[in-house]
Amino acid sequence: MIELINPVITEASTETQEIPEGSIASGAPRGTVTRSKSVAVSAFDRNGNPITITGNDFLAATLCHEIDHLDGLLFADKARGTGR
Repeated sequence: MIELINPVITEASTETQEIPEGSIASGAPRGTVTRSKSVAVSAFDRNGNPITITGNDFLAATLCHEIDHLDGLLFADKARGTGR
């Protein structure tokens, strides 16, 4: 499990990947989102210590997806070809 408090993407590769995304809710729409292939994220751990995590491929996409939620964005705001 990765716990990040106030995460911010500090670096993102210009190389991208096409990722199928959707909600875990039953019957929710799904679509394809273009995400950076690698990212670096600065945050704090549960004790208030600064940390940096880097992610590639699926982890990079997951970090971007979850940080989008914190910024008030849903995957559908960025997705193409949404459907159920």
